[in-house]
Amino acid sequence: MIHQPLTLQPNEAQSSFLNNALRRKAFLFDGNSLNYDDLDDITTLARAWGMDKSYVLTEFLIVMYEQGKDDCVQHLITSTRLIEIERFQDVCMSIACVRLDAALTMLKRAKKYRNILSMLDADTCEWVKEQSEIVKKQRPGLIASHREDGKLISLENTI
Repeated sequence: MIHQPLTLQPNEAQSSFLNNALRRKAFLFDGNSLNYDDLDDITTLARAWGMDKSYVLTEFLIVMYEQGKDDCVQHLITSTRLIEIERFQDVCMSIACVRLDAALTMLKRAKKYRNILSMLDADTCEWVKEQSEIVKKQRPGLIASHREDGKLISLENTI
């Protein structure tokens, strides 16, 4: 008799539960710095359901970026090889385009900075705007995050 290894695949309800748990954990986090140990409960459950730890950590980092809590997890990105770097980069590029487009839109309103904005490469600005529109359609809840909105508003007030 040949022994076949048991391979678990999470079902849709399990995946949804874990994604919601990650979003809630990210939403409720209000500290200055986060460690991967803070995710042990979710990671343990995910692994029991057949998900890789790297998937959980990557998704959590993405959610933190979506919520504008980059500064809380920045150290985790540079100190680990546990995340799915290609997925992280792809999603974060989308988030960056939304943030850049919001910043450019706000700066265009200030006459003082139109001169500087005119020096930016028009094709690149258009690409950022197009990517931002695509991302907003795919992820309707994703806008320039609350923290980023606050930074942009304070920047606008200084202009």
